[in-house]
Amino acid sequence: MEHVFKSDPDLPIINQKMDNLIALFSQKKKNSEEFEEFLDMDFQTEIWYMI
Repeated sequence: MEHVFKSDPDLPIINQKMDNLIALFSQKKKNSEEFEEFLDMDFQTEIWYMI
């Protein structure tokens, strides 16, 4: 399956967004109230633009 996605020109952008999402999750875990608010956000309309 890897060969299907390996040539995708958007792969670096997707990889960067995933790294940013992981960093954002790490920040929010420090304060549980912030983390809960973060989980309530809509991924496509809010979180995607944050990362």
